[in-house]
Amino acid sequence: FDSRHSSLGFPDLVMVKGHHLLFAEIKRQDGRLSKEQAKWLEALSRVETISACLWRPSDWQTLEAVLREK
Repeated sequence: FDSRHSSLGFPDLVMVKGHHLLFAEIKRQDGRLSKEQAKWLEALSRVETISACLWRPSDWQTLEAVLREK
């Protein structure tokens, strides 16, 4: 999956290899991050837990509870 289908500033690439999940923004050597790109990379760098989920409409209450967790 790449950033063409994502919100503004989302990293260019999302990659998985083994137990490693990597979000990458790709720039030319002299390229600069936009404010939105910098915000995404900052937020992603603070992530401590990664989850992979399948949500269905019947899971709505569970989804809300997960999103409320701090």
